[in-house]
Amino acid sequence: MNKKYRILTIILIAVLLAVLAAPISVLAAEKTLIVDEIGKLSDSEKATLNAQAQRISETYGVDVAFFLVTDAYKTDYTLPEYTEACYKKQNMGQNGVILLVDEVSMKWYIAYTGTAMDILTEQKVEDVFDAYDEEDTYYDGIVAYLNAMETLLSTQGSASVNSLPADRQLPRFVDKVGLLNEQQAAQLTKKLDEISQRQQFDVVVAVVPELDHREARLFAADFYEQNGFGFGKNMDGAILLLATKDRDFGFASCGFGLTAFTPVGQEYLDKLFLPYLKKDQYFEAFMAYADGVDDFVTKAKAGEPYDKGNIPKTPEEKFKMRLNGVWISLVVALLLALGITSSWKRQLISVRREDLAHAYVREGSVILNVQNDQFLYRNVSRTLRPKDKDRGSGGGSFSSSSGTSFTGHSGKY
Repeated sequence: MNKKYRILTIILIAVLLAVLAAPISVLAAEKTLIVDEIGKLSDSEKATLNAQAQRISETYGVDVAFFLVTDAYKTDYTLPEYTEACYKKQNMGQNGVILLVDEVSMKWYIAYTGTAMDILTEQKVEDVFDAYDEEDTYYDGIVAYLNAMETLLSTQGSASVNSLPADRQLPRFVDKVGLLNEQQAAQLTKKLDEISQRQQFDVVVAVVPELDHREARLFAADFYEQNGFGFGKNMDGAILLLATKDRDFGFASCGFGLTAFTPVGQEYLDKLFLPYLKKDQYFEAFMAYADGVDDFVTKAKAGEPYDKGNIPKTPEEKFKMRLNGVWISLVVALLLALGITSSWKRQLISVRREDLAHAYVREGSVILNVQNDQFLYRNVSRTLRPKDKDRGSGGGSFSSSSGTSFTGHSGKY
């Protein structure tokens, strides 16, 4: 009997261990990501859609769900509250997106969390819903929604919070020309990384051989966006891009940068690094740019972004002011000295030279029969000094090729 009980106990323990050791993927498969409360989908359609949603979720580590609901929730919830409640009820993961459509009230809501927050901007949320809304049937609409989400996840995100697709993993300093040596590049990259992580604001420098048809600021904005830079859903950050062939530079910033970099502030930022660029001192220019962006973001977070009225003087401007003060003091001193010596000189001379000849001509000795005044003239020609054109275009807001809002400007160095 004891032996039989032991065998039975072993069998029960084995069964229990088998249940507990079931693969997570099997349990995850039971998660329902496509829910139809109004009966618009057949069972086979729901199975197909759930399989597609499961595949996307497992591939990219972001749960993608769709709920088609009635308005019965209104007695207890608002639409956003019900969407979040559905998200939790389905045991969705920390990284996920759910589109809930109330067909009765003709309203919709998207909730997203985790890494999805780094992927979905307001415009992309609209695009994802439009993909669903533009189809004629519910099934085709949900397929289009899932396809749109998979496209976003495959091109702009991945299963890891801090990772990017392999072809988009670029450092914050990109030098396709070789302006800096290895030691300088490493030192600059370390500085850019430290500032970016501390401020949660990407600081990027890129050097390319030449521009295409786009002006420098738009080229910079597209480079920044297409290579996955930026913190959070608003892609907070800034980029300085150089095109060495024609000595073009472009500055672009988005997200929090729209607040931090006013048009007047951007003129001040140029003064910090542009003098180095004009002397081909690239390492010094990039380091000065990084320090400048760090300062700009700090000021903006304190509620005082650089703008009219609070732009500080650069060290060069302060030096010029001191130098001008010295020159003015010397000129004033010289004028005072001349005044004093002139006064002394007039006191020492007893006979002054007459401006007219009357005092030197004996009366009646000179008789002029003809008097004529002749005016001698001269032509004076002046050439205007060319205005400084380094500032280039921009300084205000503009859109990248994808429609994302940036601020920035282009110029020459």
